[in-house]
Amino acid sequence: MDKTRVKTKSGAALVILVLWILGPNPLRSETWLGQSLRNMCRTAPWRWGPFRLQFGLSLRDMGYDTNVYGTDEKAVGDYSFTLGPDVNVYLPIKNKIIFHFSESPHYVYFLETRAERAWNNALLGEAYILFPNFVVNFGLDSANLKQRISLETEIRPRVRTENIFGSLLYQFSPKTSVSLALRRNQVTFDNGPFEGFDYKAMLDRTENFITLKSYYQRSLNGRYFFDIEYGSIDCENPQNNNDADSYAVHGGLEYIPSVKANGKISLGYLWIRPRAPGQKNFGGLVGDAQVSFRLTRMVRARMSFRRDMPYSMVMADSRYFFYFFGTGISAYPIRSLRLDYDFNLGKISYPDSLGRQSAGAPDPADYSLDFQTHSVGLFIRLKRNMGIGLTAGRWIRNAPLLGQKSDRNFIFGSLTTDF
Repeated sequence: MDKTRVKTKSGAALVILVLWILGPNPLRSETWLGQSLRNMCRTAPWRWGPFRLQFGLSLRDMGYDTNVYGTDEKAVGDYSFTLGPDVNVYLPIKNKIIFHFSESPHYVYFLETRAERAWNNALLGEAYILFPNFVVNFGLDSANLKQRISLETEIRPRVRTENIFGSLLYQFSPKTSVSLALRRNQVTFDNGPFEGFDYKAMLDRTENFITLKSYYQRSLNGRYFFDIEYGSIDCENPQNNNDADSYAVHGGLEYIPSVKANGKISLGYLWIRPRAPGQKNFGGLVGDAQVSFRLTRMVRARMSFRRDMPYSMVMADSRYFFYFFGTGISAYPIRSLRLDYDFNLGKISYPDSLGRQSAGAPDPADYSLDFQTHSVGLFIRLKRNMGIGLTAGRWIRNAPLLGQKSDRNFIFGSLTTDF
């Protein structure tokens, strides 16, 4: 009897959904997210039946690096490139449901250091259900990447991530909206120690987050936001002491893409409560900003900033403070030519409050380090916003208390779609 009722209710819900999809579009206003999604479908450059298609080609890091592993002695230089397509597919159904799929398979090639060669891939599948005043989104994404994941070390472990997510955005008025989002991340490292560190035992984990976020759009150029987030981190290795609960608040501004400004500014506070006995609660200011401005018709400036507390890859049962600041400028002496200069500065530190150190581990302060990069670039426009060019630079990392200093020089060619 209960199964019959469930089947009847499910059938009725399916019929209602089909009738709603096939019915006429409402005349009421829609959410800003719905408008953005429909605009992406409308401006996709290719069509194949009901599908809207967007293709791109990624070519980067094509050149020579004098110190592939960033070591302070016996530097290894090599030639490399990363190449692969970027594919986005949209399937709108009566402008009420939009399916979105993307995939980015890339091959990373090194001429001499063959162990660093790899196939990487990122895959996303999601659906949006658009109502006049709210949007429902759900999907999953996965990535299988061999790459640097921390500035603490230059090795490239292979990391697999599987993420399931869902959200509901409700728009109260043309200027105000609120969203509730759930996310579950599974992080898995390849087997085997690297340079004496067993990252699988240290960092395999499951993360769950719930985020409540509000938006206020004061003008056509930007959207203010404020969010609160709870996170739960559970490590796969029972001997790992990184299990914790996290609490965060963020606020900032999202620039709506335009000719004059693009990007996002976010500042907040993150508080970590470890579950292992004897570990202290700790927290600190966090932030993430990436903004570019058109200063004049011929000059564009950019700025980036980040402060975070990621898991350490070299200190067991610990996190570290990560600071990063970058600035750059691009000049367009003629329409088809772009000249770039960028400067980046960063620091890693291990305050005593950031978790318990394992017995016998080195003093965290001794592993503090700073780094900086200078680079110049020249790009030539190929078509519209696409260009090709060269970037040359110098990277320096310094750990003064350990007496270590490493540097690298590089020159890379790449394609860009941000001309």
